[in-house]
Amino acid sequence: MPGKRVVIPLLILPVIMSPIVAGYGWRMLWDTQYGPINQLLGWLLGRPLTLVWLINSKTVYFSLIVTEVWQWTPFMFLALLAGLVAISPEIHEAAAIDGAGRWQRFWQITLPLIRPLMLVALLIRALDVFKIFDTVFSLTFGGPGTFTETITLYVYLLGFRNFRLGYTAAVAHAVIVARSSLPWRSAWSRSRRPPCSAASATSRGRRPCRTPAPPGRGPGGRPSCTGTRSPTSWWRSRSRFSCSRSSGCSAWR
Repeated sequence: MPGKRVVIPLLILPVIMSPIVAGYGWRMLWDTQYGPINQLLGWLLGRPLTLVWLINSKTVYFSLIVTEVWQWTPFMFLALLAGLVAISPEIHEAAAIDGAGRWQRFWQITLPLIRPLMLVALLIRALDVFKIFDTVFSLTFGGPGTFTETITLYVYLLGFRNFRLGYTAAVAHAVIVARSSLPWRSAWSRSRRPPCSAASATSRGRRPCRTPAPPGRGPGGRPSCTGTRSPTSWWRSRSRFSCSRSSGCSAWR
């Protein structure tokens, strides 16, 4: 990838920035009178624009989402980029030789291989959003009214504004338990998953599980056209082609 050494450090900058610093920076950008966002939109529309982004209930969520996306999208990008780089190019080459197009290679190879990494990254972001505090504190402080008040900001107001320390401790423990339940639930469901078998898959309404072909055999135990177990045999076990002694291997369908 040309320019990789320049692009990746630039993408990392929003991630390493403190959320409270990013929030106050975006607060100046969203400012009604002096903010550059209203100025740029006014230039595009050809008239002065005085949109109140952080006080209007119709635009405050949009402002928070844009700020969060700007700061944490690079994290998701770098995580998925690491998964894409880890995919062996031999698998794509074998699929291209078998006649698979780019769209088929994406759905049949790339997406299944990076799906575990995608789930982990989404889980991390979901947990971060659940405990979001800095961005809301610096941008809106829960306003207008309590329109953007999060559970963590509510705990902060209970403890450091109303000084209801007992109730604050109880709510904080409930938040910790609720936040911990998601990863524990995911790990528990994976540990309870039954071993893959044709009978169990059929009973659950799924397709029977694929078993690896032995050396010298193709998908389903048919004779392999190459006769050896190559590094790309994983892809060949997933592809839709048939082998026979008379006609050889058919093309991708």
